[in-house]
Amino acid sequence: MTHFRNTFMGNTGFEEMKRYTRQGTEFCREIVNILNERAILEQNHAKSLRRLGQRMSKASCSVPASPSSSSWKTVGVEMEKEAEVHRDFGINLIEDCIKPLSTVTEKQLKPRRMMEQRVEGRYKTWLDRYTEHTK
Repeated sequence: MTHFRNTFMGNTGFEEMKRYTRQGTEFCREIVNILNERAILEQNHAKSLRRLGQRMSKASCSVPASPSSSSWKTVGVEMEKEAEVHRDFGINLIEDCIKPLSTVTEKQLKPRRMMEQRVEGRYKTWLDRYTEHTK
């Protein structure tokens, strides 16, 4: 059985590590995109529901008072409340999931690139010395 710590050993270990970390970054970005689409859908759904609820309430007020018209007015009010839930969910999705995940993903890029450059620079130095030594 291969242990995780042994996965990145050997001649191709660093390249494997780079590939692995880049896949993680791409995955996080894709998750952010998906959640962002969901937040937009929730907010658009909220706007549509709110408009329908307002129309329902307005239509039920235009007819004489009756149990039926008050029931439809209640349906309109409930649609507006549901719209508020969807709007809040979309906002919370952005604030509590998308922004933190984006921040973490972007904060990892700079140190990762710096480390990759350092390792590649040292590898080049080592390779040059090795080539000189073998001549």
